Amino acid sequence: MASAVSNIWHLSHRELLVHMIFAALLGGLIGAGAILRKGSVITGLTTGASVWVVASIGLCVGAGFLFVAFLYTFFVIVSLYMLNKWEKYLMRHHK
Repeated sequence: MASAVSNIWHLSHRELLVHMIFAALLGGLIGAGAILRKGSVITGLTTGASVWVVASIGLCVGAGFLFVAFLYTFFVIVSLYMLNKWEKYLMRHHK
């Protein structure tokens, strides 16, 4: 652990920003692994997208953009809530 802290301590701001961006991209790749397809049915799309969104919100917080992160979080929560309601409505009325 001390070695990791020592390595981070000596990085410049530009190098830290690059590390944070790559961490967000890695979160997107992990999220892509949550997406599964079986025939014409796709599952895990919302989960995969949410993993990437949380990584990008963490990137905003890590870069010090707390207000942007708060707005982004609020927008994501409202969007997920509304899309869930819309999906349930479509499932009930599409049959």
